[in-house]
Amino acid sequence: MAPWLSILLWVGMLSASPDQEKAPVNHCELEASWKEWQALAAKHPEDQGLQALQALRIGLCVKIKRDELSVQQGHDIFEKARQALLIEWQKAK
Repeated sequence: MAPWLSILLWVGMLSASPDQEKAPVNHCELEASWKEWQALAAKHPEDQGLQALQALRIGLCVKIKRDELSVQQGHDIFEKARQALLIEWQKAK
């Protein structure tokens, strides 16, 4: 498994909310999360899937900040896209 793939899996596990009753963590407000994504995207500029996922994340954070989406909605949208990308990468192996 590519190192960046394992990082993406790990990032996803951090964002997963095991207790659906609890609101998900707003990763948009975590500086460490922004740095992690910037480093990952910079390390793999050729990976269009990863670049698209980062762009989606940025856009979702803008919409969450504007109160156009809830944190839960943003989390759900991001997770669907991340899961689809992981499946695509697994098929490409």
